[in-house]
Amino acid sequence: MIAALIAGLVESAYVSLLPVFALLRGLDEQHSLVLVTVFLAGNVILQLPIGRLGDRLGRQRVLRLCAVVCVIGPILLSAVMGIAWLVWPLLLTWGGTMYGFYTQGIALLGESYPAAEFADANTVFVVVYCAGGIVGPSLGGLAMDYWSPNGLLVFLSAAPLLLGASLLRRERDV
Repeated sequence: MIAALIAGLVESAYVSLLPVFALLRGLDEQHSLVLVTVFLAGNVILQLPIGRLGDRLGRQRVLRLCAVVCVIGPILLSAVMGIAWLVWPLLLTWGGTMYGFYTQGIALLGESYPAAEFADANTVFVVVYCAGGIVGPSLGGLAMDYWSPNGLLVFLSAAPLLLGASLLRRERDV
């Protein structure tokens, strides 16, 4: 469920606030919106490869890998902002791995619950994802106000860090 929460938080904050961040960093409106498009393209393009990795390496491991990429992605974004040949591959990779939280989380639900309970578990998963989607832009906006403009990047790195810590704790407890 934490994967659903973090996916909702990060995706909604990113989609709604990246253009604002880019404008504050000096990009024009058109280029600011292209950044979101590239990020969302990663969501679409990388889900099959991430799913195959989950099948081969294990979903928990792939979820941890996605969390690591999503902690590092915002940090790198600040460094490469405005250099298209570096920003686009970064956003594509980061966008795909960020949405991997959702897809790997759903796959883990399928492994954790019997078929008779899966519909209920999936409903809760979606509710948690949507709750994250509601709260994410506000938290990201507060972070931007507090540490303008890089507070958004701090928020976008901190949320997946919580997921990674949760996964490590779960692994340690098992």
